[in-house]
Amino acid sequence: MLCERSENENGAARRVKTEFLLQIDGCANQADDRILVLGATNRPQELDDGVIRRFPQRIFIDLPDSRTRRNLIMRTFHSHNTAVQLTSRELDEIAAATENYSFSDLLAVCRAAAMVPIKNIDPSKLQKMSAEKLRPINYRDLVTAVGNIRPSTSSENRRKLKEFASTGNTPSNSSQNPRLDSLYAI
Repeated sequence: MLCERSENENGAARRVKTEFLLQIDGCANQADDRILVLGATNRPQELDDGVIRRFPQRIFIDLPDSRTRRNLIMRTFHSHNTAVQLTSRELDEIAAATENYSFSDLLAVCRAAAMVPIKNIDPSKLQKMSAEKLRPINYRDLVTAVGNIRPSTSSENRRKLKEFASTGNTPSNSSQNPRLDSLYAI
């Protein structure tokens, strides 16, 4: 809805976008109004210039680091009471191999790894088998999953997002809207 305007855009879409931007402008008409409008995107290059002007403060939230990826993988399995058989070194290797993976990507890796032990069981036996009888998820299962699940972003895309976030964050931009001055003081 807030993507860059184009000649192919129909009139109704243009009117909706214009109205949305007008509503953002009118959100805090009184000096004592304390309304915060927050937007999020992973594709800022597709945003309309009018939208970008209305959100002068930008915050980059990076992908999880190696330690966080390691913890997320283990927490995901533990939260589902899934048996895991990994050494600390193996877990560190999986965390290192998942650079550029988002939380969503890591959850997909965990789901795919959890399916590996199940795929090797006869379906008729699987129906009668309790979860406790499944073999624990191991290093090979995770390696297989990482090989099948690609990261949804790249180092180049991360660099572009960081660059976008670093522009527009100066207090001089707040002169366009004095009510934003208090945000820059935070």
